[in-house]
Amino acid sequence: MKPSDRYNSLFEVYAHWDRRRDGTWFERQPRLDWQLLKKQAVAESGLDPDAVSPVGAKGLTQVMDRTWEEWAQNEFGGNPPPRQHISVFDPEEAIRAQADIMGWLLGVWNADVRKSLSSYNFGLGNVRKTIEKHGDQWEAFLPLETKNYLTRVLGDG
Repeated sequence: MKPSDRYNSLFEVYAHWDRRRDGTWFERQPRLDWQLLKKQAVAESGLDPDAVSPVGAKGLTQVMDRTWEEWAQNEFGGNPPPRQHISVFDPEEAIRAQADIMGWLLGVWNADVRKSLSSYNFGLGNVRKTIEKHGDQWEAFLPLETKNYLTRVLGDG
């Protein structure tokens, strides 16, 4: 196995499955594209689970502290199961959170991958404001970092 493939099984599992608070598994509907999740993590951290960005995003999937806290609160009701270590630096938990967040954003944006990825990177509220102000030309008014992020993840230019 190549080092760049070491998290593939986690991306595949959490793109298709999730766990309830009681630990039981259920099929994610709709399923996510695991390769898109992986490309996103490559763009976010270079697949470094210990990465910390200059603005404070952390882990393999570069989640901000507030977003991580909101996700953990929603997942566990503020009470992680006994003996479960919940950390943004844990690749499995980071990928699980990323899949949940992207699944939610894809729902918000009716499966629009570009808007969902932009929201993951730039923030949902910021993307909404940009669309409200600029309509169909919204992408032209994204910050350069978010434009470059879309190119890195989707491979277009």
